Amino acid sequence: MKYEIILFDVDDTLFDFSMSEGMALHKAFSEFGLPTGFADYEAHYKEISKLLWRDLEQGLTTLSELG
Repeated sequence: MKYEIILFDVDDTLFDFSMSEGMALHKAFSEFGLPTGFADYEAHYKEISKLLWRDLEQGLTTLSELG
């Protein structure tokens, strides 16, 4: 049997996006002299991120608008 397409579910299956997101944000805050910045703003960040992803999924915004 020959496969024409192989699909991979990478969202939190092959890649731990939550962990890498947290590490990247912690590093960014640290580089700007705010080592506790991500911990201080994590709840707000996640709330805003969730709303933006919802808007993107519903077509209310675009990737270029978010960038």
